[in-house]
Amino acid sequence: MNIRAIVSGALLQVLVALVMLFILRLSADGGVGAPRLLTLSALLSVAGFHAARQCREAGLLHGMLAGLLGGALLAVAVALTPRDQSGAALLQVAADKRTILLLVICGLWGATGGLFADIARAAHARRAQRRSMRRQEPDG
Repeated sequence: MNIRAIVSGALLQVLVALVMLFILRLSADGGVGAPRLLTLSALLSVAGFHAARQCREAGLLHGMLAGLLGGALLAVAVALTPRDQSGAALLQVAADKRTILLLVICGLWGATGGLFADIARAAHARRAQRRSMRRQEPDG
């Protein structure tokens, strides 16, 4: 297990969540609908992808653990922020003592990013295997 990949993925997840908050703050209407929230929360898969690409194997596991750790860090950050600030609905849910939902969402997106990294790794290995097979074939 690559702890460094998990921690860097978790820190990236917190950074992406802060960017999400900044984007939602800039929105003119201030309302956060389900489609916008789902689209922005999909950005959290970047952290799982990053964590999975840093390790050699078990990308799905590393991505999920990075997502869970990032979600835990976000839950702590939300608990420490004042509640009167308007922000993302996802973080408002966490402020309402539903941190398990935040952890599940962050872990899910982290695992999704890890899955994408595993798929990319498998496709790259298959291409490399095909190239090596072509080189070994005799011309004739």
